[in-house]
Amino acid sequence: MTQDYQPAGPLWLSAIIAALPVIVLLVTLGVLRRSAHLSAALALVVSLVVALVVYKMPVGLTFDSAAMGIAFGVWNVIWIAFHAVYFHNVTVATGRFETVKSVLAGFSPDRRLQALLIAFAFGALLEGI
Repeated sequence: MTQDYQPAGPLWLSAIIAALPVIVLLVTLGVLRRSAHLSAALALVVSLVVALVVYKMPVGLTFDSAAMGIAFGVWNVIWIAFHAVYFHNVTVATGRFETVKSVLAGFSPDRRLQALLIAFAFGALLEGI
């Protein structure tokens, strides 16, 4: 079976339809201010509908792809979160967390800048470790 890259006719229309799950996710998160899990579930439903109805993907393959995407996404989050908590616990147990905290707090007296530094730099450090 040959995949049709333009199921809706013009390429621009097919691209917009293919982008619907992302658009739904961003609109429900940013504009409608819904929770992340609700927005993600709604985007998943939209992507299943687009795959089944517009792109005529086989049902079994559609749900297999969705299950693999969910498992892959959840596994990465759990993997990073587990090791971030483990690293945090090790630094607290060895007494080095106070050193890290004082270094991060010493960069600027502005609390907003400290929050940005911690979010980006410390978060990247935890992911890297």
